[in-house]
Amino acid sequence: MNNGWRLMPTEANETNLDQMRQALSELRRQHHDILQQMRSGQKKYQLIATSVWRVQEQERRRLARELHDGVGQNLTALKNALVQLSASSDDSQLTEQLNMAVELCAQSIADTRELSRLLRPQILDDLGLKAALNQLVRVTNRSGVQIEIICSGELDSINADLQTLAYRVVQEALNNVVKHARAKQCTVTVRVDGSALKLDIIDDGCGFAPSLLTDPKQRSDAFGTVTMRERVALFGGSCVIQSRLNEGTRVKARIPLTLE
Repeated sequence: MNNGWRLMPTEANETNLDQMRQALSELRRQHHDILQQMRSGQKKYQLIATSVWRVQEQERRRLARELHDGVGQNLTALKNALVQLSASSDDSQLTEQLNMAVELCAQSIADTRELSRLLRPQILDDLGLKAALNQLVRVTNRSGVQIEIICSGELDSINADLQTLAYRVVQEALNNVVKHARAKQCTVTVRVDGSALKLDIIDDGCGFAPSLLTDPKQRSDAFGTVTMRERVALFGGSCVIQSRLNEGTRVKARIPLTLE
């Protein structure tokens, strides 16, 4: 009688344990399935987003070439025609007006070339990332900020998308330095290190409070840093922005050479 009484709870306990194990196993399976779906969804999002970004860059390239080869060349031809008219004119008043038109054409040509370069520097497609970055630094130096660039590793051997991404990150960072930082000096380091492309942009400007990047009430466009970080994240990379008031700003990005 006593033995039977003791056996029944034991069997019940074992049954409950089996049920708990089965429930736990089912929860683990569901958790695994959810993680797999999340990873699959994230991968699909990355592929779609990078495709959209790639199309945008292709459109930028097309518009830049049309501006440079179409509008730019037409303006150059117009300028040359005006110069010839001015040289053959005996009317001093007409010559003066023609010379003014020539100057206007020259300024329009310069503006068109600058707009073309901002849309998509042709040198990036023709000569690669290193040459494009050197050109970007030379142009930005005209703003009065002394910029030093250090490139190492086989930058031009990485794929075209990563070259474009690296250029855009440096371009945005330097744009912030010129417009907001009130810096005197800036150092740009771009290097291939193992399986990753690493970017490091440091300036000695006025800096900003870290909350500017996280508090929507204080942030307007956050100096384009949100877009910068989102672009890097699309390629499986990371972008960290460090800054303090009156202590300058540092932008560090790491981008894997193959999409993770």
